[in-house]
Amino acid sequence: MSFKAVLVHRCSSSSLNEGKFFECTCQHRVTRARARKLVSDGHADWMRRQDDSENLNQIILIPRHWVPAATIAKGHIERAYIENRAPERERIEVYGETH
Repeated sequence: MSFKAVLVHRCSSSSLNEGKFFECTCQHRVTRARARKLVSDGHADWMRRQDDSENLNQIILIPRHWVPAATIAKGHIERAYIENRAPERERIEVYGETH
């Protein structure tokens, strides 16, 4: 069984994506169907050519930004109710209403 393999870029050079050639050591490949799914889900973008068309043989992974989860910790509770801080108490109440 043969399939068209799409090169997956994870390198820092790929963040340029200006249609210019760059050298990298990326070797990971996925099927064309998997590449389409990654692009449609927003996890990747098609590599651009010099004429600004999409290069369907290469994709660039979009880096994820880590966002801390909103939680209430022991310190928040102590500041809100033991130290009697109104902003902390309000934060806990808002959190309780939204979760």
